[in-house]
Amino acid sequence: MSRPNFVVPNEGEREILTILLGTQPVENLTLKLFSNDYKPTEADTSASFTEVVTTGYAAKTLTRGAGWTVATSGGGVTTATYASQVFTFSDYGDAYGFYILGATSGKVYVAQNFEVTDDIVPVPVPYRLTPSGSLTVPPVIPLE
Repeated sequence: MSRPNFVVPNEGEREILTILLGTQPVENLTLKLFSNDYKPTEADTSASFTEVVTTGYAAKTLTRGAGWTVATSGGGVTTATYASQVFTFSDYGDAYGFYILGATSGKVYVAQNFEVTDDIVPVPVPYRLTPSGSLTVPPVIPLE
């Protein structure tokens, strides 16, 4: 699986390594949608993204340990998957993608912009948020 629209920013790489090496405590993660028309890059920080502020929207907590499944495919891609998260909306707006950041550190671990051809969240770009609407995002972190 190739993820050209999926990025692990430099600060996320540093967080992952410091947790792995025991120099930083493990933290829960937060899944957020972003509303700026932006393609994630290696240099991203949380300031790179404008979080959706549409009425009814709320970020999702991804609890460490519980709910994550890790598996390696025959193609050599190891993927961490969390239960799908449903975002609901009470007003209009746009979402261009999602980002996952540390709940305590605020550091961006991963980010992905939506694409119509995406096999994780195949939606039109931007995804139009509507009253009584919803968007399901399955948090997936693939590493090759």
